[in-house]
Amino acid sequence: MKMPPFLLVDACGVLVVAGLASVGLRYGLSGADQTAHQVRTLAAAVDDLTYNARRMKNTLEAQRAAYQARSSDFEEGDLLPEKTPVEADLRVISDLARRNHLQLTEFTPLGTTRYPGVCERQYRFKAGGTFAWHVGFLRDFRRSASWADITFVKLLSPDPQTLGDKACELVVSLYSATGEEAGQSEGPRT
Repeated sequence: MKMPPFLLVDACGVLVVAGLASVGLRYGLSGADQTAHQVRTLAAAVDDLTYNARRMKNTLEAQRAAYQARSSDFEEGDLLPEKTPVEADLRVISDLARRNHLQLTEFTPLGTTRYPGVCERQYRFKAGGTFAWHVGFLRDFRRSASWADITFVKLLSPDPQTLGDKACELVVSLYSATGEEAGQSEGPRT
């Protein structure tokens, strides 16, 4: 029995289509497995990111609450005063000097400088005492709760090799808030 040629071509075509279909199914099914794996991986990544976002949101809310608490504390007592409490600040400096056994020998106002929103009043102090007493004064001044800074320190000693008396010159700046916008100076500055 002889097959007609068109049947032979049809049979070859069927075999080729079947082969291609099997190859396509094989790659298609393996691609589906890879796609399913990628979907699972991406879903896990989305879950992790969602968890991290929730955690970061909770942390942000906690930090906002802490910020609000600190802001209200700041507003209540740590603002720059509207007027320079000159007498109170100078009394604190004098008390610190006395507590640290320093002898204040000179006190000179140096003038006032106004910056946008801030007024600075400077005073020069001269004192005598041992090096340890000067260090104690500076330490206590740093810990004091005033709006004052020491902007200049000069320590003089007749004999640098000894721990005896030393002369000290300090320039102290006292600060207060102002409503002014332009910078200006009043009084002598040296």
